[in-house]
Amino acid sequence: MAVAFLSRVAVEEGAADTQQLASGVMTLQWADGHYQEQWTRVVDGRHSTQPAAWAYDEFRWREATLRPLLAVDGDGRLVVGRTWNTSRCLAASRTFNEFTSLHCKTGDDVTSTVDTERQPFAVTTFTPAGARTGTHVFVPAHAAEFVVFDMAVREGELALAGTVVTEGADGTVGYYPATPEAPALMTPYDGYLGVLSLDTGALRFEHRVDTGRADHFSALRWTDAGLLAVGGSGWDRWYGGMSISRGAGALLTLASSDGQTVRTQHAGPEGQDRHFHLLGVDADGDSLVAVGLAEAPMTHSGDGGNTAAMTFGGLTVELR
Repeated sequence: MAVAFLSRVAVEEGAADTQQLASGVMTLQWADGHYQEQWTRVVDGRHSTQPAAWAYDEFRWREATLRPLLAVDGDGRLVVGRTWNTSRCLAASRTFNEFTSLHCKTGDDVTSTVDTERQPFAVTTFTPAGARTGTHVFVPAHAAEFVVFDMAVREGELALAGTVVTEGADGTVGYYPATPEAPALMTPYDGYLGVLSLDTGALRFEHRVDTGRADHFSALRWTDAGLLAVGGSGWDRWYGGMSISRGAGALLTLASSDGQTVRTQHAGPEGQDRHFHLLGVDADGDSLVAVGLAEAPMTHSGDGGNTAAMTFGGLTVELR
């Protein structure tokens, strides 16, 4: 079994709480009725990640800045991915000499410790025996905003799923109106799927899925039929803040592994005043099951003490 983890760093008694973190990866083997540690390695040493408190988290935006993602390739290589910020980059520079401190402070593929909107994504690979083989960082071209929510590996390639806001040739973002007569104030999020080389970090192909309003992918599986991604679509977020004003509907997409075709389906009810979105998916032969939230609260559903509106139900989609 392989595990990636994020932990607070212990401080001496009486010392100020620095809120420092460390991340790692370990492998365990079942023996004599329990798991035994085989090896543990540091992924990122002492660092800080403090997403802005005011950022919405209906789709795990703030969580994405913190949590490590883990995948294991068929040859046994372990792959750990996470949002790449200045503090994590400097930790890698100090400990593993993978980046210069100047790049960590000024590079376009590094974000601040509080940013939740544009999150470059770093991937570090380990051999089955635990040897660290390097870190690659990725952010799509012309990405005004970018978040990775899930990843998968297969035969030396890395697939990413999330969301992206794309800048035009002039560097501006083409906002859209919430209604035909309204001003164009809504942020054009597209569901993002990309496949990179695990060895070099080079992009092989990508898809930006636009169903008309805002889209995102929360979960990804790499199946024999292609890349299977689920999330939410049809929601609105205005450009001046993080509040969502229109609920999401469940989104399911199947993309071919050669980068050619994409099929998108709105599975389940559409959201407007509440969210219906998918957070996980799995495939079994010719069928799949996706799960998520139904009648889920929006950004300000609980304002004014309306705590009853903060509840939600379960959403399950089965396709055969």
